[in-house]
This record gives sequence, structure tokens and C-alpha cells, in this order.
Amino acid sequence: ESLNYLNRALKLNPNYAEALINRGLIYLNKKDKAHALSDLEKAYKLKPHIKQIWHLVLDLKMEIKDFENTIALANEMVKLDPIDEKAFASMALCHQHLNNYDKAELFYKKALVIKPDYADVYNNMGVILQDQGKLEEALEAFTKALAIKPDYADVYNNMGVILQDQGKLEEALEAFTKALAIKPDYADVYNNMG
Repeated sequence: ESLNYLNRALKLNPNYAEALINRGLIYLNKKDKAHALSDLEKAYKLKPHIKQIWHLVLDLKMEIKDFENTIALANEMVKLDPIDEKAFASMALCHQHLNNYDKAELFYKKALVIKPDYADVYNNMGVILQDQGKLEEALEAFTKALAIKPDYADVYNNMGVILQDQGKLEEALEAFTKALAIKPDYADVYNNMG
């Protein structure tokens, strides 16, 4: 019923940003991410100062692996709000997916300057370092993530993989076990333990 009213409002005024946002959120709730992204992105272009939708748009664009355009959009957002750590982290994650590790590391560091206790960034930095074979630095990043968020199953899994690669099997098993204590249905951990 809400969609009917929003569709009528948008028929009368196609540039009604708030109605686009509300319709986008309804689409998102209905798991219709393509329509949600379309509405939310249009709303952003109409009223870029409405920060509440920024990260939704970035997340949806990353989900469809539109990394180049996500970077460009996050860069626009950072120009409007130079202390938006999530926009920097989004740019970094996109660069990470594109294997631009130097740029990813640069933007993760910018996010950490703004928010030093950003556990997700430390985890992602650890993954970048791990991918580059910098295992001790990766373990250090993962340790920082756990100091901030002790119940971070992904970090324990990532640490377990490194420890396993280093031949430290008992420590790896301990890390995997901690991950499973937090998230008992974590299939990747069972696979890594195998």
C-alpha cells in the first residue's frame, strides 16, 4: 500500500528525493536491490546532503561489484564530508577488490585517522597484508581488530589461516575454535580446519 502512495507522489513529482528514499527503503526491505539502488542513487543525485542514504548506496553498488563507480561516488561524498570514515573505508574496499593494494591501504589509513577504533578496517588491512605475504603485519592488524571487537569471528578465521600457513597448527586450531564459538555455523572455518 505504501508503494502505491509513493508511486503516485513520484508520478506527480519525479524529483521528490524523500519519496525516492522511502520507496528505495521499501524495495530494499522487499529484497529488490536493483530498484532500491536505482531510487536511492537518484535521491542522492537530487539531494547529496542527505547523508543517511550514502552508505546504503555505496553498499549496494559494491554488492553488484561496480567498484569503479563506487570509488567515484565515495570520492564525491568525501568532498561533501571529509571526515566520513565509512566513505574512505568503502573506497579502500573497492580498491582492495580491484587489487590496488597501495590505494586500498592509503584509504584504510585515512579511515583510521578519523576513527582509530574501526575494527573492520583493521580486519581488511590484515587481509591486504596477508594477500601480499606480509604475514606478521597482517597478524598485527588482526590483533588490533580483536582488541576493539573481541567477538569478531572473521578475524579469528583470518588469523587461523595465517597461523596454519606458518605451520603453527595448534595456534591455528585455537583461532578457528574461537571463531566457531562466536559463529557456530561458519562453514569457511570448518573448511579451513579440515
